[in-house]
Amino acid sequence: MSQGIDPEIIRLFKKIINGVSALVLWALITMTLGIYLGWAFIYDSFHPFNGIFYTWFVVSLGGLVYYIIKVWKK
Repeated sequence: MSQGIDPEIIRLFKKIINGVSALVLWALITMTLGIYLGWAFIYDSFHPFNGIFYTWFVVSLGGLVYYIIKVWKK
């Protein structure tokens, strides 16, 4: 009888950890830029920082989705 964890289970856990850690890192960066620095809120008019934030949001979300799909296809 062999001991240890099945290698397939280890690969699955690595995929889960990689996906969750990438999502948490992306969320922390996005929340810092958007909420803490206030770039997500449009008060009187649209400022360049709002454009930077929303561009970052869309591009980085696309990159995050691409990364997670790439990790899960391995």
